[in-house]
This record gives sequence, structure tokens and C-alpha cells, in this order.
Amino acid sequence: MATAGSQQQIVGLLERGIGIWPTQLPRYAEAVMLVDDEIEDTLVPMKEINYSSPPMIRDWQELVHPLGSTYYYNNRKNAYTSMNIGHYQDLQRLDDFIDASRSAAKEDGWVLVVYPTIFMGEERFQYYYVVPDHQIIAWLEDMDGHILFGECINPSKWRHKRLELEAQYW
Repeated sequence: MATAGSQQQIVGLLERGIGIWPTQLPRYAEAVMLVDDEIEDTLVPMKEINYSSPPMIRDWQELVHPLGSTYYYNNRKNAYTSMNIGHYQDLQRLDDFIDASRSAAKEDGWVLVVYPTIFMGEERFQYYYVVPDHQIIAWLEDMDGHILFGECINPSKWRHKRLELEAQYW
């Protein structure tokens, strides 16, 4: 049973959450630089089957997206971030936010995507949930979809909103 103090801490952490659209994450604005003079090596060595495990930082596994950006996955918490975990100063605070958010969501199958940021001088956590079973994204609070639905015709109908949220999922 949660104490009043721990309940206040959870509420305080949740208040630091900022729901965002996936395209608002910095990784979508990140330019992947290809070196012109680098020779592309497409050779697959004969009988090559080895796979080296990606580096781990505490419970976070470093992974590389096919387009080249690095991101981190925490299997125990079912959470992703594109924040460089190796350079992040307060990993415990990030873990605490994830725990508070997952506790509020009560959805173990949902994947939390979180990105720590400074907003108006305070540390905040931009986030959204990915719901694989329904191929959609979701949040723990109502989201103003004006920016996302701006080009949609009649976005007041749920089925139209649902289609755009499904497109954001992919």
C-alpha cells in the first residue's frame, strides 16, 4: 500500500510528464550524416552468424535504428528513449518517472517512449505510449490534437482521429 508521501511523489512525477506526438521527438529532426568518402561495405562474410550483444548501461540496452540513430530500451520497464543514457545526469529520476507513469497507466503491454527535457527551466518528461495490440499511440491525459489533426477533414469523429493515431504508430 502506498503511503501519503509516496503518493505525493508519484503525483509530482506525473505532473512533470508532457504528452507529445512521436514526430515531436528530437530523433525526427536529427540529420543522419553520411560520409561521402567512406566506402560502403555490403559484403557479408561467408558463414557469418555471430551476433554481439549491444552495450548495456544499467538496465538500458543501446540499440541502433536502421536509419542510424541510437536509442535505448529498458526491457524490465518496457520503455524506450532516444536520450543518450550514458550522458544523462539523473538516471534514477528518469526511472522514477517511468515507474510512476507505468503505475498510473496500469498497462503492462504498452510501451512507454520517454524523452527528458528542460521546459520553462524545469526538468520534464515528454512521452507517449505505443499500444502494439491496437497499433495506436496513447497518453495518460487528454491531448489537444490541433497540430496533428490540422490537415484532417472533420477530425471530430473518432474514426478519423483513430486513423491518424494509427499512422503515428507506424
